[in-house]
Amino acid sequence: MHNLFLGLIKEHFQGVLGYNPSGQPYYDLNSGKELFHIDLPESPYNPLPTTFEEQSSVWKIIAWLQTPFDFDQSDHVAMKQTVKRWSNVHLASLIYVAKGLGCVSMTVDTKGKDTALPLPVRSLKKVHIAEQLFD
Repeated sequence: MHNLFLGLIKEHFQGVLGYNPSGQPYYDLNSGKELFHIDLPESPYNPLPTTFEEQSSVWKIIAWLQTPFDFDQSDHVAMKQTVKRWSNVHLASLIYVAKGLGCVSMTVDTKGKDTALPLPVRSLKKVHIAEQLFD
């Protein structure tokens, strides 16, 4: 029982909060840039997309989020270009990453509809999800 509790604490600090116990930063082997570590916890409420194309989009989004931006946040043109690029991936992939990072409610389905809202249900667009990831 004690080991289960310690495992839960470890998962919370490393997986949810992103604590790096080694204290060593993550680096891209090709460019040498320091990366942010993003670990999306497995959840029955947020299943990984099923098709290969959607899964490759998930890894693409995570790679984009891990790499620091090459522009300042006050550069609105570059921010809009980034959001546009992020909105060109599969909707299910965007929703999976946004749910895993807590940017979108867990009640949003893979089609972008929030099932907790009363009818008529409002559907989230890819651009809005990409903007929430960016913020």
